[in-house]
Amino acid sequence: MKAFVFLFCTLSFALSPKDGFSQDAKITIEKDKKISISKVFELINEQTDYTFVYRYDLIKDAPKLQLKKGVIKASVLLKQCLSPINFTYEFTENNTILVKKMKINTLNTQENKKEKEAKIKITGLVTDEAGVPLPGASVLEKGTPNGVSTDFDGNYTISVTDENAILVAAYIGYATKEVAVLGKTEINFALKEDAAKLDEIVIIGYGSVAKKDLTGAVGVVDNINERPVTSTAAGLQGSVSGVTISSTGGDPTAQPNVQIRGLGTVNNESPLYVVDGVPYFGGPINPFDIASISILKDASSQAIYGVRAAGGVILITTKKGKNGKLSFDFNSFNTMITAKQPKALSAADRVKYLTQAGFDTTSNPVEYSTVDRTNWVDEIFRTGVVQNYDLGVRGGDDKYTFASSIGYNKTEGTLINTNADRLTFRLNSSFKVNDKLKIGENIYYTRTTGNSVFTGTTDENGGQSYNGIIAQAIKTNPSIAVYDADGNYNDLLSVSTINPVSTLNRLDIEDVNQDFFANIYFDYKILDNLILKSSFGINSKTRNFQQFNPKSPEVSKTRTDQNSLDFLTGEQQDWSLETTLSYNETFKDVHNLTLLAGNTLQRFQSNLFSITGRDFSSELPNLRQLVNATAWTKPLTAFNSNSLVSYFGRAIYDYDSKYILTASLRADGTSKLPSAASDNTWGTFPSVAVAWRMSNENFLKENKTISNLKLRASWGIIGNINSLDNYPTDIRLATVNTILGADDNNFLSGLALDGRSNSNIKWELTKSLNFGTDISLANGLSLTGDYFIKTTDDMLLRLQGSTLEGIGQFPFVNGGSVENKGFELSLNYQKTKGDFTYKLSGNLSKIDNKLKSVSNDSSIPHIDGYNVASHTPLLTEIGESLFSFYVLETDGIFQTDAEATAYTVQPNAVAGDLKFIDHNNDGRINDDDRVTVGSAFPDITYAFNADFNYKNFDMRIFLQGVSGSSAYNGFKLTTVYPNQTSVGPEANLSADAIDTWSPTNTGSSNFRLGGAGDNLRPSDFWIEDTSYLRLKNITVGYTFPELKGISRLRIYVAGENLFTITDYSGLDPEVGNRGLDGGQYPVATTYTIGLNVGF
Repeated sequence: MKAFVFLFCTLSFALSPKDGFSQDAKITIEKDKKISISKVFELINEQTDYTFVYRYDLIKDAPKLQLKKGVIKASVLLKQCLSPINFTYEFTENNTILVKKMKINTLNTQENKKEKEAKIKITGLVTDEAGVPLPGASVLEKGTPNGVSTDFDGNYTISVTDENAILVAAYIGYATKEVAVLGKTEINFALKEDAAKLDEIVIIGYGSVAKKDLTGAVGVVDNINERPVTSTAAGLQGSVSGVTISSTGGDPTAQPNVQIRGLGTVNNESPLYVVDGVPYFGGPINPFDIASISILKDASSQAIYGVRAAGGVILITTKKGKNGKLSFDFNSFNTMITAKQPKALSAADRVKYLTQAGFDTTSNPVEYSTVDRTNWVDEIFRTGVVQNYDLGVRGGDDKYTFASSIGYNKTEGTLINTNADRLTFRLNSSFKVNDKLKIGENIYYTRTTGNSVFTGTTDENGGQSYNGIIAQAIKTNPSIAVYDADGNYNDLLSVSTINPVSTLNRLDIEDVNQDFFANIYFDYKILDNLILKSSFGINSKTRNFQQFNPKSPEVSKTRTDQNSLDFLTGEQQDWSLETTLSYNETFKDVHNLTLLAGNTLQRFQSNLFSITGRDFSSELPNLRQLVNATAWTKPLTAFNSNSLVSYFGRAIYDYDSKYILTASLRADGTSKLPSAASDNTWGTFPSVAVAWRMSNENFLKENKTISNLKLRASWGIIGNINSLDNYPTDIRLATVNTILGADDNNFLSGLALDGRSNSNIKWELTKSLNFGTDISLANGLSLTGDYFIKTTDDMLLRLQGSTLEGIGQFPFVNGGSVENKGFELSLNYQKTKGDFTYKLSGNLSKIDNKLKSVSNDSSIPHIDGYNVASHTPLLTEIGESLFSFYVLETDGIFQTDAEATAYTVQPNAVAGDLKFIDHNNDGRINDDDRVTVGSAFPDITYAFNADFNYKNFDMRIFLQGVSGSSAYNGFKLTTVYPNQTSVGPEANLSADAIDTWSPTNTGSSNFRLGGAGDNLRPSDFWIEDTSYLRLKNITVGYTFPELKGISRLRIYVAGENLFTITDYSGLDPEVGNRGLDGGQYPVATTYTIGLNVGF
């Protein structure tokens, strides 16, 4: 690690910038801020070679300046900040700037002359359009050097020589305004915010546009570093309307799920990540490295990426180098993590309620002791810790710029012996060879390792159970100690259950993931407005995994488990070669045209090898090698590859910044559908979008209330084949061993049909229609609204049939249509009054998801995910949401045996049992009575953010929530109602068992203990509302005043997930996993202290 840091620092200083810089240097203001004049000098100094010489005491009391995000020439910025206080500047040798007061004799001569000639004294107030005073604004007599600046309250006084004089008011970030005196003695100015703010650049596919010219639905996030988050997705949660991000729990190795504008298919629809213009398929990006993020939400903005954009596109722009001397940024935070813990019954209550459930608790006093010895839940949980350190360096000159960083994150989870480590390195640089050619590269490396444990969340195929480690801890006998008298893990008196503390402490996992991402490019300026760009990028991902599973140390006499070593190694590579040609031109000052044409070649390949060795004679670490096993499973090997060829083009035209048209076309050809087997190799995806900036029309141009009003509409088509394997049109063969004769060892190897092909398969197509508006008002309020309809046709589904046909895996067919329809709303409000600034923002999205149709093939009556044995009650019918819960519906609980007997459709029911509804009225309860009851996907997502800044203090409050989502509480199923036939003497129950129905507790909504059979069937009893409102983050920080050698020093404290309002009875309402809750790793509450330093 030390060697790596040394190499990083050596490289950083080796790349330091050269001397020399133009006096017309452009200064980048990264965000709106209010700073002192000395801070302006520091800002210029950081980005140039300028050195300032001045007397601090002469400017320390000058009003602070309000700077707007954007780019401004250094000379213009200096003039605007110095002129109002009667200062000037001059360049001397070695790029030194001398700041000084105007010459006394000149100033006095001018003032004496004005005093002699003064005729009119004028007073007034300079404010913004909302009436907020603008301290430090300039008020000048046009055509003369006569001028003053406003005081802290925006007041000014000036004397002029002519009653026909014109006063000019100016303030950085606002449009100047002129008013004729005409004998008036009081003139007030209300300055309008400069339209330049609307020229903020928004990154889109293969380029960028001014925000005012944007025609698509694009969400922008440029403050992801304001929260101490360790994952990009977590930092995006609640930031952009229409983007649903759900946590998958508190597992340190897990990443949140991201969904853009609903779920359009049952197949893979993850968003495409594009980092600095190149598709990225590697590990998580360090949030510290990110400058801004653009999320492309509608088809007009996504279609330029074709088949890869079916799940939306997330464009990440990393921090770039800058002109000027080296600058360093150091970021560090340490976090304490806690999690909600479920409660189990005490030993005495355990005996009481197991007796109530029908167990014989009197026959064995040892097994059913009432003495508490262990809180098993408390034993497996702990207070977790996060340590995070980042160091970045940037610099450059007018030819060469670079940015580099190194980051390290270590997380210890709230379950013992679960953890994750991440190391990242990044280098971006560009070199201007001459006026026409620029070359550059982006390099990113990440290495992650981690230990995780199964927490019992069932997958969508019913491949797991609800009996994870947290459920096991709940169900473990509290009268048994963790260790026996010899210090060994205690036997739990059961063949089927292992000591949960032993399970976690004996986790022996080595899971190393390495991602390398590199991109080299060149820009060649054929003409000033005709640019050729070509880039070559590679994503390389390797994984080496091995897990040793030792024999249980508390093995009972009847147990015969074996130790084993699971081994997996794999590699994945994705390379792309991309070339674009762009052209822009302005005709007659009102016709603006931008054209783009390009080509992409992409190839993906992967290989995998896995095997398990069993029955090791020794468990010593140095002997845990596959060669030391006495038996092995059959090795699994896999190799996959596919290619994609694409051609695309786009045209953007606007007339006089009023009428804007964007059109794009992309053609993708894929090796998954080869032309020899399919007529659908190529897919063509068009899009078109229009916008009308009404605020630039004459009838609104002078409106004092509306500063910007734009209407937008877009339409487009995107294809998707991501769910297909690499050879869907080929006949699949597999190696099999067949037994011949009576001898089980007489094998004959051969080939057998492993799946059918489908040469008629074609692209899954998503059509999107969007209508939107952008409104900005003079009082600081802005609004963005969108209404969209997104329809996916020819959805790819696997043909369903009987496994008795012996054909292996069934082929894909195009067999369904899904619609996502909804609206999005974002509101922002910002105000500054003196030293106090506050920003309020909120967003809300509503999405209705439903299956419109299924294939006419009778073998596909619906989209099935139902598995009774594993309690996976997912099924989608026409008119319902994808992956809806498909269960029996209940009508309360029978309160008496007589009531149960009278209900003849449940002949075996007794008091305390669930009452099921016979929906088809056939006189019995069976699967034909199942109905759809909700889904895991929320109808509404929303968030609210408030930022406050007062002098050097800052505070942020962030609330986030969802409404209309549900979960299947399998954790309740397995911890409150374990099946009576499978519960051993070690069993305990959740404390929720206290509130179950009994003759003395008839008011409970939970059925009786011991009520096995029909009560345990998948029904709406297990489905709960998971709507929630969460205090996602509070951050309070303080930025220290200027310190020598330190450009910025900020300390802060923060809390995440501080409280949650919800009716859900499970561990956390963010269940993920399509709503199947097996007691997953709970989402953590965190408390952080952090430090940001710039020098």
